[in-house]
Amino acid sequence: MIGKKKALALVNVFAALLLLIIVIYMSLKYKEVDDNKCIEALGYCPHSDYYPIEAYVGVTLSLLIIVASLLQLFFDNEGKKQEAKPEKLLKMFKGEEKLILELLLKNEGIMLQSELVKETGFSRVKITRILDKLESKDIIERKRRGMTNAVVLKLNMKK
Repeated sequence: MIGKKKALALVNVFAALLLLIIVIYMSLKYKEVDDNKCIEALGYCPHSDYYPIEAYVGVTLSLLIIVASLLQLFFDNEGKKQEAKPEKLLKMFKGEEKLILELLLKNEGIMLQSELVKETGFSRVKITRILDKLESKDIIERKRRGMTNAVVLKLNMKK
């Protein structure tokens, strides 16, 4: 099934294509009428290669919408969790970060920050610094729970 964002991107592509066709058609008709007026009045048209600025703006905007929509259609991964196996994740880290991740994995990917302090014996400051590093690498997320934080492993762990 196609997602809402991808469906919207497809609608945008088709709407932009329709707009592009209309802009080109109208520009050609405008030029034809303008050229006929010149030829009737002067016998020739001094600006026969002229297209109105609106035509250039319309074509440019249509093409930008098409490109942006196609990029969204083919490269949008927002909202998808990264998939990793626990073994691969643990191999990426050493020492204290690895210990925190092992504890999280053992507890189904979620623990209170205060529990991590108790389990590891590390100070609250040290746990906060380790979690800051893991959070900056988009591995964990902290969610406020009263006077502490719930530490949630962001990776989708499929075995």
